[in-house]
Amino acid sequence: MVHANGKLKVVVLTPKDRKLLEGINRSLEDIRKGRIKPFLAKELRRHK
Repeated sequence: MVHANGKLKVVVLTPKDRKLLEGINRSLEDIRKGRIKPFLAKELRRHK
């Protein structure tokens, strides 16, 4: 993760986090292909 101040933060991924990241990556692929799910858009906004 890169924070606004530009410093790199090292994150330790728990299995749950990894699953969440995979879900987000999959959503991004869907968005690129033009399929966006409203609740995922909300999730992505929250993670910024």
